[in-house]
This record gives sequence, C-alpha cells and structure tokens, in this order.
Amino acid sequence: MARRIKLGQLLDIAFEIPETGVVNIRLLFEILRALLKKLGLNDLDVLVDLGQAGDTHGLADKSKCWEGFGPDELMSPSLMALDPEARAAEIARRRAEEIQQVLHLLKAYMVRLQALEAGLADLRAKRAEDLETMAKMLHQIDLLDARLCDQEKKVTKLEADMDCLGLAMMDYDIKIEDIFRRLDLMGVEIREARCQIRCIEKDRQQFLTAVQTVTEQINHFSLTKADKDVMEKELGLRALVEDLKRYVSYECYNLTQLELSSNIAKLYEEIYRQEQNLKSKAYELVKGLQNKADAGDMVDLRRQQSKILNKFRLMEMNSRSKNSTAAGISLNAKQSKHCLTCGLEASLEGFSELIPRPVQFVPPSKTKDIFTLRSRYCGGDSTIVKPEEKVVAHTTVLGLECNDKSAPIPRQIIGNDGSLYLADPCLELGSKS
Repeated sequence: MARRIKLGQLLDIAFEIPETGVVNIRLLFEILRALLKKLGLNDLDVLVDLGQAGDTHGLADKSKCWEGFGPDELMSPSLMALDPEARAAEIARRRAEEIQQVLHLLKAYMVRLQALEAGLADLRAKRAEDLETMAKMLHQIDLLDARLCDQEKKVTKLEADMDCLGLAMMDYDIKIEDIFRRLDLMGVEIREARCQIRCIEKDRQQFLTAVQTVTEQINHFSLTKADKDVMEKELGLRALVEDLKRYVSYECYNLTQLELSSNIAKLYEEIYRQEQNLKSKAYELVKGLQNKADAGDMVDLRRQQSKILNKFRLMEMNSRSKNSTAAGISLNAKQSKHCLTCGLEASLEGFSELIPRPVQFVPPSKTKDIFTLRSRYCGGDSTIVKPEEKVVAHTTVLGLECNDKSAPIPRQIIGNDGSLYLADPCLELGSKS
C-alpha cells in the first residue's frame, strides 16, 4: 500500500548506509521521478555531501536560493500589484528558475550516484578477491588438516612400535639379568675349583716333600752307619715337626712371615733414612769447610800471623838489645814498629828495623765515599821519604799450578804484529846465525 512521505525523509531513508554497506537505489530513482513530476512541492529539504568542498558549497547555495522562493514571497505585495498575466509570467519565470536549480541538484546527485556505483564495484571486486583468498586459505587449511591426520596416524603407529620395543627391551633385560646371575654362580664355582686345586697342590707338595725326605733318609742311612743318638735326635726332630704341623696352623705361619717381612722392610727404610741423613750432614760439613776460606777468615789468619811474627821480632830485638850499647837504638828497638790496621811494615833509614807504612783510611761515617780515600801517616819523624802506599785486598786462597820441570816448555814465536804465539811442537826452528 502506497503512502505519502516527505522528500527529506525519503532522502534520509535512501542514503542511510546500513551495516551491510548497501544503498537503496530504487528509492533514489523514485525520488528523482517524483521531483521531475511534481516540482511544486514546498517542503523540498535537501542535504548534499559530495565529499569535495567546492561541490558542497555550490549545492548549499542552490538550496538557499530554492528556499528563498517560499509561499510568503509568492504572495508578496509586488506580485499582487501586477496584473494577472504579468503575475503569471513572473511566477512561471520563477518556477523555471526553480526547475533549473532542481535539475542542477539532480545532476549533482547523479554524479554522486555514479561515484557510489564505482565504489560499490571496487568493493565487490575486493570482496571477490578476499573470497578467493579465503577459499585458497581454506583449501590450504584442509590440506594441512589432512597432513596432520596423516602425521597423527604415523605418531600413533610410532607410539605402538615404541611400546612393543619397550616390551622387547624388558624381555632382554630379564634375560641379561639371568645371564649375570649365571655368571655369578659360575664365578663362585670357579673360585671353589681354584680352592680345591690349591688344596690338591698343597697335598701334592707335602707328599713330594715326604717322599723326598724319606729318599734322603734312605740314601743317608745306606751310606753312613746310624748311631743310636743320631737316630733318637732325628726321630725327635721329626716328631717336633709333626707336632708343629699339627698344632700350629698354616695361616699363623703366613701372618708371622708377613709381620717379619714388614719389620725387615721398616728396618731397611730406617737404614736408608739414616744413610741419607749422614750424606746430608757430610755434604754440609764439606760445604762448610769449603766456605771457610772467605774474607773474614783470611783477616783472622793474617792477624794471627802478624801476632806470631811480632812475637818473634820482639824476641829478636830483646836478644839484640843485650849486645847493643847505644841508648837511642835500644829505645827504638823496644818500640813496636808494626801497623795495627794492615800489618805492613817499612824500615827506617840507617836502621834495620821495620816501621809501619801509611795505609788507606776510611772514616766510619763515610762508608759510601770509597773513591776519595785519605792516607794516615804513622811512621814518625825519622822517615825521610813517605813510602808508597800498598793496599792488600782480601781474597780467597788460590791454588797455584806448579809446572813439571820434566815437561818441555812450549816455545813461542813473534808474529808480524809483534804478539807472542805458541809454536807448533813439531816445527823445527833453525838456530840464529
């Protein structure tokens, strides 16, 4: 059943975009036909949104112009003052202008509808592409599902195989445990057999020893005449041996032997330790004797030597003073003429005694200043010329090699550069003319 509806509401219904995104084209065409047939509608309210600023403003201006011709303007005094023909012409002219504006508006709607149709076509194409992509994805998902089903079947089969393999491994474990148990039993039997073999060997050795002893006794008694005492001693010893074998166990003999061997080993270790200690002590003594001839020992030896020489000289001076007649000479002879710092001595002019020579003196506070040495003169007023200084450096005793007189002396020759060289012993040098 058809019913009347205003143009504004119809446009709202036609251009209302629902959730599906579809525009009601049929209603748009009905609106266009109604506008073409009935241009005299006064409630023409149009809201245009073309998406471009220029078109929107143009349509708005046209709508304002259309709204300007309302019923109040048609009934204006200017029109009422005209005659009917002029008024009709004016109204027709205004109606034509309104129709022209409506046509422009319809053209704008047609452009908008064409743009919407193009957008709908693009959307349909995109939707078709999306549907194709979704179909491909669904196909791939189906293939993947099929592969997963196949893999699940394989996994199920592998699980069943693993269960079977586990059962087989359990059977093998049981069999291996049985084998190990049998091996243990065989090991016990082998140890028992070895013990029996050792017992048999022991019995055989005892039997051989007894046979050997009897054989030796038979040979001994067959060669020598047995005395009664010898026989009694032999029988007593044999009885003692039998008693020992009977009452003293074989293990006791073994323990005694082990203890004795351990004691002997400990004694050997102690002897070795003592020998090493003696060697170390001897080495230390030899090393100490070798280190005896250092600077300090040489100083002590020189001091002792100087003391002994001074004693001999004093004794000689005393013996000479008894024969001398000059008091000055005897006085000088009694004075000590040796140096207490180095032991070096010099002689006075016209006198046979030795006097001390000046030596190098280093003050204790200037031990580092060893290159500027001061000399201390201790010879007295009797000396005319200061003797040259002699410094004896402390050193170790050096062993001098004594050449054998029977050995030939190596001959030397003078080279072109004036140096001496050892001559070849096989070379025969001619005598100088």
